[in-house]
Order: sequence, then C-alpha cells, then structure tokens
Amino acid sequence: MCGLFGVAPFNTVHLEEARHSLNLLRHRGPDQYGEWYDRHAYLGHRRLSILDLSDAGRQPMKNRDESIILTINGEIYNYKQIRNDLAKRYEFQSRSDSEVILHGYAEWGIDGILNRIDGMFAFSIYDRRKNALYLVRDRVGIKPLYYYLKDGQLMWSSELKAIHHYAGYDKLIIDQSAMCDFYTYNYIPTPKTIYKDVFKLKPAHYLAVDLNTISCTEHEYWRLPTEEIPISFDEAKENLKYLITKSVNEQMMSDVPVGFFLSGGLDSSTVVAYASQLSNQLNAYTIGFNDPGSDETDFAVTVARTFNVLLQHKKLQYADAEKLLTKVISFYDEPFGDLSAIPTYCVSAFAREYATVALTGDGGDEIFGGYRWYRFADSRPASSSDTLKRFLSFFRSRFRYSLPGKLVNRIQFHYSLNLFEKMVRCQEAFIDIEKDDVKYELGLPKDYEDYWYYRDNYDLAIPPRKAIQKLDFNTYLPDDILTKVDRASMAVSLEARVPLLSKEIIEFAFSLPENILYHNGELKGLLKAILTDILPDSIVYRQKKGFSIPLQKWSKYGLFDKKTFQEFIAGDFFKRNSKAIGSSLPPVKTGVPIS
Repeated sequence: MCGLFGVAPFNTVHLEEARHSLNLLRHRGPDQYGEWYDRHAYLGHRRLSILDLSDAGRQPMKNRDESIILTINGEIYNYKQIRNDLAKRYEFQSRSDSEVILHGYAEWGIDGILNRIDGMFAFSIYDRRKNALYLVRDRVGIKPLYYYLKDGQLMWSSELKAIHHYAGYDKLIIDQSAMCDFYTYNYIPTPKTIYKDVFKLKPAHYLAVDLNTISCTEHEYWRLPTEEIPISFDEAKENLKYLITKSVNEQMMSDVPVGFFLSGGLDSSTVVAYASQLSNQLNAYTIGFNDPGSDETDFAVTVARTFNVLLQHKKLQYADAEKLLTKVISFYDEPFGDLSAIPTYCVSAFAREYATVALTGDGGDEIFGGYRWYRFADSRPASSSDTLKRFLSFFRSRFRYSLPGKLVNRIQFHYSLNLFEKMVRCQEAFIDIEKDDVKYELGLPKDYEDYWYYRDNYDLAIPPRKAIQKLDFNTYLPDDILTKVDRASMAVSLEARVPLLSKEIIEFAFSLPENILYHNGELKGLLKAILTDILPDSIVYRQKKGFSIPLQKWSKYGLFDKKTFQEFIAGDFFKRNSKAIGSSLPPVKTGVPIS
C-alpha cells in the first residue's frame, strides 16, 4: 500500500508545503519517498514495499522519455499475465506490479489498461504529451482517492489530511448536508466529503483532467453486471471453488510476510480454508472480548485447529477501547461512525507485529448475501404516518431496555418503516423523523432528502433481494466496510487484501439466479454449500455476529451508546478542525436515541 498526493498546476514556491502534505501520509508508505514535478503538476508518493523491495520499484514511476508519470496505491493481482503481453514491446525495469500500469497505459490508453487489470488500486497518470492527468479508483472502492477542485486548483490524495494541509483549513468550508448524512448512514456518502469542493472519486470511475484549463470529466469504466446466467447448482459450486482458490492464490503473492485476519466468521474462515490448501504455514490473528456474547475467539480457534494454522489472539477491554477512541476516529479525517473500527485497528496493529500483508474476509456478505436485512427484501413503503412513527420512536427510546420498549421497536420496524428506513435502523443510525433537531442545528430544511444515496443506488429493474445487495455493494461496502479497514490497517502500515472481492468472483456471484446464491433459502446458501466438506458445521451454520465491540454491554457505560457516540464524533471533529469555515457549529443533539 502507498500514499498519493498531487497538485495541478504547480508552483515550486509551494514545494515544501507539498512535501509536508505528502509526508502526512507517511504511515501509508514508510519505506520509500518520491516526487516528480513541473509547472503543470506535482506528483508525490510514499511507498509501502510489497513486491520488488528494491529502488527499481520506487515511485513516481516514469517511462524512458519521462512522457508518462505514474503514482499508484494498491496491488494488481493479474499483473504477470499483462506483463507477459507487454514484454514483447516494452523493457521492464522492475518486478513491481505497478510497472504494468505504466506500459499498459502507453500501449492501450486509459480505457484499455483499465479493462485488463484486476486488483485494488487508486492511481494518477500524468501524460505530458497530452498535458492530461487521469485519476483512477478501483471497481469496488477498496482504495481511497480524494480530490479538491476550486478556482482552477486541483489536488488529490489518498487521505483528506493531505488536502487539509495544502488547501489550508481556513479555506475549507463544512458541508452541513454531509454532516446530516452522517447521522443517516454512519458515514459521509460518496461523492461527498465533510467539506465543500472536496470529493471522493467514485469506485469504478476515473477523472480525466485537461491540465491546460484544469477542467475535469468523470468516466465510469465498469458497472456491476446483474443479468442472470443459465447454470446448474453443481456447476456454480465448482466455479466458485475455482474462483476463490485462484483469487486467494493471487493475493498471497508478496515479498514480505503475509498473515490472515481470522474472526471465526464464515468469510474469514473461507479465506483461511482455501489458503491452507496452498500453504501449510499460515499465521492468523484475532481480537476477542471478555463478554461471551460478543467474543468469537473459540470459533477462530476451531478454524485454526482444523487447518493447522498458527493463531495468535488478544482480548480488547472496555478501558483500552475508550483510550483508543479519539485516536482511531482521527484516522478518518471526517465523521465516521462504525464502532468496529476500534477492534479492526487493534487486530491490524497486532498483525503488523508479525506481517506486512493481511488477507481478510471483507466483502463476503455483500457478494454472497449474508446480511440479515436481505430477509425483508420484498418490503414495500410503509403506509403509517409520520405522527405514528414519531410516537413509536419516542416510546422505544423512553423504554429502550424494557420489554415494552423492545416490543415497540419490533412493531415499528416491521409495520411502520419502509425499506430504506429499515436499512438505516439496521445500521443503528437515525431515520428522517428522528433528525428534526439535527436539520435545525445544521440550517437544513425539514424536507431535506435523507435517503438520496439509497435512492440513487437502488435498481428497480432487478429482483428486490439482488437490488439490496447491489445497493450495499455500491454504498455500505465502499463507504463503511472498506473505508474502515483501509484507514485502520494503513494507520499501522499494514496492507489489507480482500480476496473475496476479485472482479471474477463479483461478476460471477451477481450473475447467479437467486435460488442458487440463496440455496435452500439460506443467506450465503451457495457459499455454505461449498464449505460443508472442509469446515466444521459449527462454523458454517452458526449465527452471524459481525466483528464489533460488545455494544449492548459497553453502551451502559455511556460513551458507546450509539447516540452519545455519534455526538462525540461530531463534537471531536469540530474541535479538531476549528479553523474550517462553518466549524463553529455546536455538537449536534438528537432527541431520540436509537440503540
């Protein structure tokens, strides 16, 4: 993994400021530093060396006549095949996978190389012949890329903090609608960031920049296919086995030590199970809790023993999590409300003591259909009035820990909320009628469209359950799950890889008929079917928990109550960014707790 920072146009008067901004990303790339600049652009790079640890892999990477300059964050898993195709015409200077992007762009252009590569990546290409710049993000959004565009100035970076510094906090303006969105989704949805004029590049998109005018056009280079293919159940099983084996094998490639996150859940267990068929010396890491209701250590131990994996584990205490909270949320540079960021950081720091690369099971729920909300896929908009919803929300918050409160919560969920509201509730966030105070504090109208992100990504042309999977793939996966893992792992200079999110696995899974993907009517039915012969039933068929803190128990201490937690994040952000325009807003209060 690496850190990117760039500016266009560029005045060398600001060289030290550019270097300082780049070095704010040192945690993403502690091994090497590099930069290239002229009056049109500055491209800076911090490298975490994974393949070809020598100086030959240093970036920015240039072709022979320095007409093409590349900086990339990520890994290209099928680079060997592409390299073989290009080696007939180009002389490679390194063993790095990055160099295939450089020569592949020269040979096939931006669309041609993007159609050929598979991996996790964000990169910038400066084509000096065309005086053009391309900013690119991978298909799923595994790797981040932010950009700032205002008054003829363009900046881009792997994390917001570098743009913060170079632009100047006094020039950044808080986007109040983005803060309102945070209370709906627990994250700020793409393409928004917490600042106006600063954007997240969408997954599967690239930005083409004319450096003569600093004008940009956005292009989508890949779209999730959802058309079903004719296939039998047995064929689907064999194809999936092959694709997982291939992806895990490709993503185990490294010139540095590789480990595995193993929670004992189905997805991480799948990755470890297939990796054990490729190597008999696997090392895995997990984080547990003292609360038996949340601790999954025993399940991880069962999987490790099954495949003779060396498992190392630690326990996360409430006091430790409380101490880490401010540090962990600062990694995200904007409000981010997924509490599992804390144990994710802890397991990343633990794994980094022994490895530089870790394979994870992230993405399995979105690809194979594992979330509990897929069970109400056929929900239609509820007919209950806002008045009834408000009454039920008030009652459930007033008596939240009592039996009547739990009963009202169930009634409201199943009979009063529409599909999008149910999804918000499942994320333990706030539905629209619970945010009147938020909108008032932020200066937004009461009729602000809270669910715009869901509506923009909900496909009415496909079956409801696949539509929700696609919705999660385009929203929750990149903006929550993958963001959480990237920042938590990169904070300790650990590269986290996600083999269940290879292009081939994604396209195959989304092309399957529903009765095959959900075999026997079960969530993850097909995945479970291929695992029954290699994993114990206690792993395959156990109840899903998710990798997070003991929320119900720890919420009694106050800070990890969801309402308190969101207010803490908002207040902490404004405190740390007091120079940003609009940051004088007091911590937002909401009248209705939701946990």
